[in-house]
Amino acid sequence: MALYGDDADREHFFETARQQAQREYEGDSTNVQALVRWGGAMLELAHYKQGEDSVDMIKDAIKKLQEAVVLDADRADAYWCLGNAYTSLHLYTSAFSL
Repeated sequence: MALYGDDADREHFFETARQQAQREYEGDSTNVQALVRWGGAMLELAHYKQGEDSVDMIKDAIKKLQEAVVLDADRADAYWCLGNAYTSLHLYTSAFSL
């Protein structure tokens, strides 16, 4: 499956990635890479949700990414994803308050 397929393909890709990262983390709760991939996949999946479901998924992604930063403060990709998550959260919550 190509990464840049239609929306259904992309959603399936990120859901599969989320599930895999979750399994890896559940097998090793110190697996920072799994946490970053889990949070990143959740952030992508949030774009397929509506309203509060989207905001809740972004907040869950932020929790995973914050946990990754606690485990490895030098993990640049975790900070990058965390910044994207906070940006998305701001955009979604600002849109709801209009």
